[in-house]
Amino acid sequence: MKKFSRNKAKTLQSHPTINQQTLRLRYNSLLSLLYSFILIILLSSCFAWAQDSSENTNYSRSWTPEELHDIGTAAAAEQLEYYIRQLAGFGTRHTLSDTVSDTRGIGAARRWIKTEFEKISDDCGRCLDVFFVSGIVEPQRRVPEATNVVNIVAIQRGYADPNRFVIMSGDIDSRVLDPNDRTSDSPGANDNAS
Repeated sequence: MKKFSRNKAKTLQSHPTINQQTLRLRYNSLLSLLYSFILIILLSSCFAWAQDSSENTNYSRSWTPEELHDIGTAAAAEQLEYYIRQLAGFGTRHTLSDTVSDTRGIGAARRWIKTEFEKISDDCGRCLDVFFVSGIVEPQRRVPEATNVVNIVAIQRGYADPNRFVIMSGDIDSRVLDPNDRTSDSPGANDNAS
């Protein structure tokens, strides 16, 4: 059995454990997911001006520092607040909430998001393919009955390498403390706008 010197033991103690590193990674991943919905909309609208769908060029181009600066500063606090208020306005976005109403529940929220992506696509000459993808989630602890879960997908293809992918993902659902309470208001804007 190999013995460690005191210095080596102190060094090992001063490093976070694998569990702490894993928690830190999970926390950072969660934060990334929470903000990605807003980033998807912002990036889609920022890059819309750069896409000209009527002319398909097969060459790679570099962005100038000025263009990158314009993209980076295109996000406005007012636009972010608008998105947050719109999502909070649906009352609840619980996965099991109303899917038929035009003003309340997860169904209204996902249709609104799809419409927002379609507006962005219209502004850039149909540069986005926007569609729903759905599947049935079988009953489990937080889904007491079979539920059709619907996602919104917006794809912006590049010119130089349209088969390469950058995937950004976000979830828009919200809930109260009881994970099966599908009717109580849970605006999801008071916890970090997730």
